[in-house]
Amino acid sequence: MAFLHGVETIEIKKGAKTVKEVRSAVIGIVGTAPFSPADLSADNGLMLVTSQSDAAKLGDPIPGFTIPKALEAIHAQGAGTVVVVNVYDPTLHNVTETGEAQTIVNGQAALDYAPLDNLAIVNQATEPLTVDTHYTIDSYGKITFTARALNGVTEVLAEGSFLITGGTSNPGTNKLTSYPVNGVDILGAAVDWTTSNDNTAALVAAQINTYVSAPNYTAVAVGNKVTYKAVAGSGTTPNGFVGAGVIGGDVTIGTQVPMAGGVDEETASTSISADYDRFDPTTVGAVEIIGDIDGLTNERTGLKLLRMAYNTFGFRAKLIICPGFSTLASVSAEMGVLASQVKAMYIVDGPEGATPATIITSRGPAGTLNLNTSDPRFIPAFPMVKAFDLATETDELRPFSQYLAGVIAATDNNDIASYAASPSNKEIKGITGVEQLLQWELQDTSSEANLLNEVGVVCIITGFGLGFRVWGNRSAAFPSNTDPENFISVRRTADILHESVELATIQFVDKPITRAIIDSIIATVEGFMRTLEGNGRLLPGSTCTFDEADNPATEIAAGHLTFNLNFMPPTPAERITYKSFIDISLLSQLAA
Repeated sequence: MAFLHGVETIEIKKGAKTVKEVRSAVIGIVGTAPFSPADLSADNGLMLVTSQSDAAKLGDPIPGFTIPKALEAIHAQGAGTVVVVNVYDPTLHNVTETGEAQTIVNGQAALDYAPLDNLAIVNQATEPLTVDTHYTIDSYGKITFTARALNGVTEVLAEGSFLITGGTSNPGTNKLTSYPVNGVDILGAAVDWTTSNDNTAALVAAQINTYVSAPNYTAVAVGNKVTYKAVAGSGTTPNGFVGAGVIGGDVTIGTQVPMAGGVDEETASTSISADYDRFDPTTVGAVEIIGDIDGLTNERTGLKLLRMAYNTFGFRAKLIICPGFSTLASVSAEMGVLASQVKAMYIVDGPEGATPATIITSRGPAGTLNLNTSDPRFIPAFPMVKAFDLATETDELRPFSQYLAGVIAATDNNDIASYAASPSNKEIKGITGVEQLLQWELQDTSSEANLLNEVGVVCIITGFGLGFRVWGNRSAAFPSNTDPENFISVRRTADILHESVELATIQFVDKPITRAIIDSIIATVEGFMRTLEGNGRLLPGSTCTFDEADNPATEIAAGHLTFNLNFMPPTPAERITYKSFIDISLLSQLAA
């Protein structure tokens, strides 16, 4: 130390630090959406959706796209934070429909698919129709026509003419000041008289062609005759009108020919032909969803991009879903890899058409589905649910995973126990039914729902006045693993505790190892545990200890400290038993 002849104060900070609890109600989705709005996107392509307004920016729930419908399901449960990876690329995943014929019924027609770009429509008279002017179209390909668009229109240009005659005065002293047709001055400005009728006619024609009126007219001069026509396109070309030139001096307008021609309305159209680009969901598969890492730029896509959520937003996705794609074995395997890296749970759907027997069999080696695992982070979800589809205006089947993720996130936000509370026995909002009703009674150990729970599958039950409810507390770790971590809530509580403590410990990393630092770490961790005990997320008695056996001098000399965390999350009351006794001794009171 530097020499000092005097007094100084050295400030030493000790004691417990604050632990910030990491977010648990964060859902990570990889799928397809019509848009990737810049105001939601980070530089790396991750998108943060925190509200229904944000979700709307990704596009309507158009058939084939998975993200909008997933966000709709999540927000129906009241949950909020979603990290989105959109793998849709219009240059790779669009196809062109050409000459698609549709019938017009009651002024409306519906395209087979939702048009995304380059929409061109003609009616039966092969007249090009334009949006807004001739029709409106919604996001799902439903077209509503205007009255004009329903007619096969052949527009004949109305034509009239007049002669420039007379004129003995000096040039420039008299003018043709205006020439109204059907109340519209097609001249727009005065034209000086010249000594030549032919020259004046040419000047008048040029002025008509220069003046922008409504509607526009075109003119040509041949000798002293000016012939003018109304432009095409308005559908209201005047017919039978005669102009009336306003002049001065001895300038005169000679012979005038009334406008002839106009619009010829034909038979109303009954069909259209459409060309447009639309999304082809068959072009998106496991390769796009799993994603890749660029060896040169380190840019990531798909599930691999979700790994960057903490770097980008300061929190990780704690529930990972890939609705519509998780049934692929390669995708669910990659979801498991990511879940273990970020301490998350991943939810995998049973496919459309699966039965309880199929799901149960697939938990073993004889099954045909990708459900044979004991991963405590894996949540098998069955069956598919029904929800109303705005495009078809009917119920359609949708993955259960997106609704289950929403229920779990909503429980995290609304229950004081948060992630320590089980998602089971919570009502699912926003669905109209399930693909197949599971047989279930609360007391029946052989019911289909109970058999599914018995092999670690979360399912949906319903009963009189119950609505549709999540039913199941355990992950795929059960029944091979009987440790309490097979409870979804226990595994998630441990994850949140571990990550919160790890992140809080960064303020101690690289400081000199002293007893004060060790005590500060213990006080910090145990203080956080007391908080979790207070809101029911841990049972009382949690400790953080620094044991001599785990910390020999050689390890401390190497800069390595080891602490033991002892804690227990509450397990869900999955089974409640009443022991009933018929006590005949109670009959003795009748004689009293």
